[in-house]
Amino acid sequence: MDVAGRIVCEDKAELHDDGVAQAATISRGIRKESGIILPNPVLLRPVRTFTEVEQPESRFVFRMRPEPVSLSLHEADMGAWEMVAKEKIRQYLVEQLPGVPVFM
Repeated sequence: MDVAGRIVCEDKAELHDDGVAQAATISRGIRKESGIILPNPVLLRPVRTFTEVEQPESRFVFRMRPEPVSLSLHEADMGAWEMVAKEKIRQYLVEQLPGVPVFM
């Protein structure tokens, strides 16, 4: 959230004319405010299963594109969170339903 809130998208043009020749520098794109480090990968716990169950932590890659400005998170654990989530659901059911067999 901190990184996304401190991103600047700009179009900038500098012209230099000495009366004989001209020079132009044009830059476009995204820049981050100084002092911001883009963390990659980031560890997050998105809600992907029942809210009563502790959500599994997984890795995401943070990406930025300049035109139009877009920020995105891409799953980077190849679906490993699903196995952890299933086990956490099983544990939850065993705790909440003592004596009832839980099959998974």
